[in-house]
Amino acid sequence: MNNTRTLFWDTRYKRLRAGWRILLQFALNIGLILLLGTVVSTILDPVIPSNVRGYLLAYPVMFVATLIAVWLAGHFLDRRRFSDFGLSILKPAWWADFIFGVVLALVPVLIVLLTLQGLGWIALESVFRSKLAGGPIVLALISVIMTHLCVGAFEEMARVYQVRNLLESVWVHFGRWGAAFVALGVAALISVCMHLSELELLPPIFLVYVLLDGVFLGLCYLVTGRAAIAIAAHSTVDLLLLTVFVLGTSAFFDGFVTLFRVRFTDPASTAFIATHLDAVVLIGLLIYEMVNLLALYVWVKMRYGKFSIADNLALLTLLSESNKGES
Repeated sequence: MNNTRTLFWDTRYKRLRAGWRILLQFALNIGLILLLGTVVSTILDPVIPSNVRGYLLAYPVMFVATLIAVWLAGHFLDRRRFSDFGLSILKPAWWADFIFGVVLALVPVLIVLLTLQGLGWIALESVFRSKLAGGPIVLALISVIMTHLCVGAFEEMARVYQVRNLLESVWVHFGRWGAAFVALGVAALISVCMHLSELELLPPIFLVYVLLDGVFLGLCYLVTGRAAIAIAAHSTVDLLLLTVFVLGTSAFFDGFVTLFRVRFTDPASTAFIATHLDAVVLIGLLIYEMVNLLALYVWVKMRYGKFSIADNLALLTLLSESNKGES
């Protein structure tokens, strides 16, 4: 009986074990999304055009629901401060990391696109079109930027909650980097599962991107103690690929706002990519993530003097007790 109880309950710190806390936070998150979505839809459906309703409402609802779910789970299940999830947005260092995250996402995408255009493989066509009819595109663009920020924020907040709890629970058993490997891997796999529905529109190699990028974005939190870089990089990449530079070959990229459309112009390179899509994408992803990792390493070394998992992330920050280590 006692063994069964300890499977669920940490008797030393009087709280559920990490796996159950993550599961309950996820369930709470889904429940709040459904509840808030119903309330918001009931109120705003009559005043928002049907063709853009889902886009404008869904992601802000998910952001608010995740924010509430992480706070509730952190306070009542984890018994830790909300700031321990890397969301100290009032500190200048947080915004310095955020700006770096934007640059980290922006520079590689621009380099790749400009290089391909210079080689004559692609053309960038000005579109500047919005599905929000009757209003200036600037307003639609502002709304889409806020939407992508919501997406990046809610996905990375959920990831940070998972990584923090997993890291804390296995640090003693696996050590600093071993615990990081476990925490990042499990959190990235959870993200992969959450993106399975997108296989209706995207090839399976997309899930490899979700996995690799999930590991990298989680690492951004672990080496800085802040979620800023992950939120900024995630939001910026989505904005660039779904709004600013939109591929013209997939229905998935038929965005709410389109500024430029990417059109392949070289038949030979287009045929080669189509024939060897998985290999080309995989090689590109590996190079992309290695460049990101190198840039992150340089930034963290410059800012903090060393590239390492922050010691305080393995310490309990119970609201009612002093910091201790979890067994």
